[in-house]
Amino acid sequence: MRATDGHTAGAAPDEPPELDRLIAELRARDIGYLSGARDPALADAVAVAPWSSRRLLRRLAVSAEPRIRDAVIALLLLRPALAALDSITAWQDEAGSGATPLAMLVMVAAYQQHRWRRRLDLVLGPTAWLANAPWRAGRLPAPWLYHGELGLRQLAHREGVRRGRRFNDQAAWQRSVDLLLAQEWLRRRRDFAWTPWTATALREGAPTRVASGATTPSPLIRARGLPRTPRGGSAMSMRPPVDRGAIEVSLRRLGQEVQGPGRVYLVGGTTMVFEGYRARTLHIDLVVEAEDPGPILAAIRRLKDDLQVNVEIAGPGDFIPLPAGWRERSRWIGRFGPLDVFHFDLASVALSKVERGTEQDYEDALALIRQGALDLDALDAAFVEVLPRVETEGLAGMDAERFAAQYQVLHGLLGAP
Repeated sequence: MRATDGHTAGAAPDEPPELDRLIAELRARDIGYLSGARDPALADAVAVAPWSSRRLLRRLAVSAEPRIRDAVIALLLLRPALAALDSITAWQDEAGSGATPLAMLVMVAAYQQHRWRRRLDLVLGPTAWLANAPWRAGRLPAPWLYHGELGLRQLAHREGVRRGRRFNDQAAWQRSVDLLLAQEWLRRRRDFAWTPWTATALREGAPTRVASGATTPSPLIRARGLPRTPRGGSAMSMRPPVDRGAIEVSLRRLGQEVQGPGRVYLVGGTTMVFEGYRARTLHIDLVVEAEDPGPILAAIRRLKDDLQVNVEIAGPGDFIPLPAGWRERSRWIGRFGPLDVFHFDLASVALSKVERGTEQDYEDALALIRQGALDLDALDAAFVEVLPRVETEGLAGMDAERFAAQYQVLHGLLGAP
């Protein structure tokens, strides 16, 4: 119950509202993606006398605001040691009627940690596994089984039964992970000066410019690989999705803007929309090849603002080793000014989608095969070539066994009705 002045009933008159205090406590622990009033006095009060971690977790878990409640997941992923606190993961509530809200959220975090371990390591660096996750007490699958997927489904089902409706919390739980990764990615990006040749420089071990003015990437960057927006999710964009018309307009304008020759490859969802397999995509994915790519990339940056479209310079080679002959298999679309535009090799595109493994990625790969744009035998051959190279040439932390399992899923879906 809340008093009419916005304060929690029974609180001291000068105590801030519960929601503001929770957000301030989270910010003090590096969870900064939640919106809310930024009160310097409150921030100072939290810095001087913060709540204990046990108190904060318990208050978060019973918050009436879902975004605040689910911030427990992000906080535990960022600081796994908090899960080892005594008594916070007692499965039964005091009445013995079911799981405590905090225990349930600890289990969600444990499953998400296994599900997204590679991407969490890439962005956060290696962290400890969550300790004391009460999966045995809750009669739940172990977090490491099926990369946490099975446990998340069971928890979501239990929540739906408890609420008495068909309600799936998995999307909300995933949003907390996505927001955390996007936040940490942006934090890292402030310490890393992006240049068009960064990916090549890192792969070849060349000196790379960083924000501090040093000429060598830090050992952490070398160990993790190229920083990039986490594929599990990114910060929300306010720009509208793009359809084929928007892609064509963007390519025509790009051809008018640049003077020198070059090659531009459409990638992923951009190819799917351009060829009519999908109606729209969130952004235009491109790969640029030119003797001097600088003017082309500068023109793309201008067009993003002029046309209000999202454009990302990213391709399959940023995530998986490319199979031999990918350039020759890339299909020419047309000439836009001095630029030759191609669809990036579809086998490489499909394998990079399998590596990410979302439902949309599988749907895209299935569409390419079922519509005859991509031959399954050719894709199998590319997979066999790439698989032995993924752990040495792929994205940092890429796991060959998981990649093979996800590729088997694609074959299973091809045989399904």
